[in-house]
Amino acid sequence: MSGSRVTRVSYKLSELAKSLPEVEFKSYCEKIEELKCNDPLVIDLHLYKSGSDLKKLIPPITRDHLILYLIVERRGSDFEKVEAVNNLLASEQYLTNTFSDKLLAFPLTNGTVIIRSHITHSQTLSAKPATPWAALLSDGKIFAAFCDCVAGLGCSCIHVSALLQQAIAHTKEENSTSSNNVQIVNPKPIIPVTSLPCKWNRPGKGPVSYKF
Repeated sequence: MSGSRVTRVSYKLSELAKSLPEVEFKSYCEKIEELKCNDPLVIDLHLYKSGSDLKKLIPPITRDHLILYLIVERRGSDFEKVEAVNNLLASEQYLTNTFSDKLLAFPLTNGTVIIRSHITHSQTLSAKPATPWAALLSDGKIFAAFCDCVAGLGCSCIHVSALLQQAIAHTKEENSTSSNNVQIVNPKPIIPVTSLPCKWNRPGKGPVSYKF
């Protein structure tokens, strides 16, 4: 790749980006420019947050956001959409095995959060893990997603799906924890009116005298 090609971008790019064909390179760079940050693959891993630091960091992403991004809004053939559906369904297994590394998050000043992880190839365990990344807007919507695997340029490979599933699972876990921490105050029991003592015909406090 020529040096002039790199100078079109204001931010630092990864080797993956630099190796992309012209059309894919342009698309990748447009996303980086819109994010106004260096390529997530070159941001130092020590700058990413993980573990308990993610509690207030991961936007409220849901499965609906995932379906919207991977399938509904996807531009491509019917075959590619079917493939995206298959990847979406298959990626759920990554939440219950050791194929996924810990989730990392890098917050931007505009409220967008970059997430990334290392995902092991389920069919070739000896291969170098894939490194998908995604940008989540503050409302949970997926702005962009890429992966350095062979199918990663389609932005909907199984590794991207697995990464987004991680984020969704983390959000659910956080919501569950928050719900469990809510202190419920027992309300005053409500007693039917018919079970209450009579208030309109109470006996007097002293002897009753009658005049004849």
